[in-house]
Amino acid sequence: MKTVKNGRKVLISFMKKLFCLLLALTLSVSLFVSCGSGTSIAIGALRLDNQVENLFKFTDAVAYNETLVYTDKDGAPMFTAEYYYEVAEDIYSTYNLIETIGDYTLYAYEGSVYTETPEGMTAVLLLSGSYLDFVNTYFVADFLLDGETHIQRSSETKEDVIIAQYETVLTPQQQARVSELGVMENDKIVSEYAVRGSIIESIDYFVERDGALTPLAKRAFRVSNEKEDRFGAVKALSSEKVSVDFIFVDGENQGRHFEVPKGVYVGMEIGTRDYAFFYDTECTKPYAFDDAPIVENLTLYVTEK
Repeated sequence: MKTVKNGRKVLISFMKKLFCLLLALTLSVSLFVSCGSGTSIAIGALRLDNQVENLFKFTDAVAYNETLVYTDKDGAPMFTAEYYYEVAEDIYSTYNLIETIGDYTLYAYEGSVYTETPEGMTAVLLLSGSYLDFVNTYFVADFLLDGETHIQRSSETKEDVIIAQYETVLTPQQQARVSELGVMENDKIVSEYAVRGSIIESIDYFVERDGALTPLAKRAFRVSNEKEDRFGAVKALSSEKVSVDFIFVDGENQGRHFEVPKGVYVGMEIGTRDYAFFYDTECTKPYAFDDAPIVENLTLYVTEK
């Protein structure tokens, strides 16, 4: 789990991994088995074509939106998340993205990462990798309710939209993962795709128990050839910059230098390393990201536990 050291967990996975959310469609190709009625759909190829990077590379799409809702047995929302992706203006940044979960929002925008909560805006300094490394983690995860094998049960066409239903065959490992959602060993996961042309518009997930379907989750997708104006909070940050420098006390690394907008909190993305941060060279005064917003140049001293 990636964290902002000495502060709230605000990065890639702390909420996403909790629910094993997918931020993009899986890269792995699913085995397609057809045994139902209606038009046969090669679900593996369809899912691969709808992977966000492929949409941006091979179509005129420049923006992509996904909403995810986990529901109770009556279909009422229990947990909601939203993800927005767009092609960055800076070709070296590649993509911008937004993750929104409750009152928490993560922005990866033109090479910089921020998180926003009611307490304020935090600049997230990437000590464990590059911006591209950070963004790419959003394109390589599996969705909790998708398996490697999908058996098509049926399909029908309604107003140019194909509605195709599949039974997902889960591995024992995947079965163990979905148990946290109340899915029992003999239950089946059923997914219902709505496809317009070559674009997946939505996927509804159900649990089948004793022949009855119970709603479990819904994902809806929107592809656009126009970007949405959704990074106003980042653009409104101060144009005045202050420096944040890291000095590694053990000498393992040569130090890092960053510049952030004046007036933001500062947190660090440290990956799998276990760093501690201090204000002083003797490492007696621990740094916490929520001590105060940064209004002047800051030097932090780093040790590894």
